[in-house]
Amino acid sequence: MAGRGDDHLFRSTGSPLKKHPWLFQQTARYDRIVLVLVLVHAVRTPGQFRGEYFIIATHVPIAGTRITLSTAQTRSGLCQRTWIVNRSPQAEKFSIDGQAGQLECLLELPGNVTPRAIAVICHPHPLHGGTMQNKVVHTLSRAFVAQEFSALRFNFRGVGISDGTFDEGNGEKQDVLSAVGYMHDRFPELPLWLAGFSFGAAMAIRAARDTDIAGLVSIAPAAFRLADMTPSNSNFPWLIVHGENDELADINDTVEWVNSMPPGPELCVFPDTTHFFHGKLIKLREAVTAFVGLHAGFD
Repeated sequence: MAGRGDDHLFRSTGSPLKKHPWLFQQTARYDRIVLVLVLVHAVRTPGQFRGEYFIIATHVPIAGTRITLSTAQTRSGLCQRTWIVNRSPQAEKFSIDGQAGQLECLLELPGNVTPRAIAVICHPHPLHGGTMQNKVVHTLSRAFVAQEFSALRFNFRGVGISDGTFDEGNGEKQDVLSAVGYMHDRFPELPLWLAGFSFGAAMAIRAARDTDIAGLVSIAPAAFRLADMTPSNSNFPWLIVHGENDELADINDTVEWVNSMPPGPELCVFPDTTHFFHGKLIKLREAVTAFVGLHAGFD
């Protein structure tokens, strides 16, 4: 039964699990995921085993994880497999020093592994309900953690318990740089990526002019905030994602802005998608995870 995992197809009995690759797009809540499967069909060819199973019992993981398949034990057609998975991200809440006072932070670290890079992620507009708990910002954080980054979210000045008041984007850029300084102090020598959503994307892009970065991810950037503010040297991986039907940040403005820059940024347009990526967060996470994994330069 120890055939290649990618050849194992599963049929669900009340579980959302449909195929083996689905597991690789989820985040684990448990140290061990136990699947009890009954073999209902098998095809064996030289060097390959292909089987179809019913799932009898499972703890199903959620949101992106690395999974290693243990040795299978077989008895009378009953196959029990144990999937060894990383823990959920380790989360730390604290405050750091910022230009206007303390900034509230949430740091997520990959479970059971040493971080290989760091990311600072910026939330949408403070005056329109934007916080570090925004769903798109949360999605970005989990995408980076899935690639073994330590990901820092923070509340801009005047949001949550962060000190200060809104400063029209000028002070907020300094907040990003304060978060970057903290991450460099805590994780020296690790490459830094910046990311953000909407207003936060604009702040991350502005901050990229003043710090060395290894990559940039911009979700629905407010292009009108970025005149003459894009990095002078964009010789790094840069993913820009925008919804085709964005009702707050016009896709045409973003296309015009991207076309005004030298070649380099990769623009990904999601069809039938609004500003907040309703119903598209899983696809967004997958797109960001794939891009970061491709360009992070890990072995």
